[in-house]
Amino acid sequence: MQDKTCNIVAQYVQALYATAHVRPYENKSQVSNAVSVELTSEALEHPGHHRVELSVTVEATNEEGVLCFEAGAALEAIVAHANLTDEELAAMLERQIPGLLIGNIRAAISTATMQTGYGPITLPPLSGDQLLALARKKTGE
Repeated sequence: MQDKTCNIVAQYVQALYATAHVRPYENKSQVSNAVSVELTSEALEHPGHHRVELSVTVEATNEEGVLCFEAGAALEAIVAHANLTDEELAAMLERQIPGLLIGNIRAAISTATMQTGYGPITLPPLSGDQLLALARKKTGE
């Protein structure tokens, strides 16, 4: 029996931003947040290696529909794997790996939004399945 492995060998923040379009003191109503997710993966030239990118964007609009601020982070990971079936690999790349990456994205977005004047945004706990569903919703799958 062969050992099956899948490991994140590197991960890094590819992009991080926070933009306040409306100053907090100019906004007279509460804001509501919307979260969107992009998820991509691709095989690399080296056998048994994939690149996974998870991008999360948070937008806050007020009761009048005005975009008050937005923040986003994209994290890239290099994944090494061995002896996985196609189904196992797909599950790892689409569910398990994004589920592991979201913690670092959550921290990055909280840190970036701390300076907007609206206060830090803390993303809700999101599982790999929820991230995949949000990504598919964005692409219309």
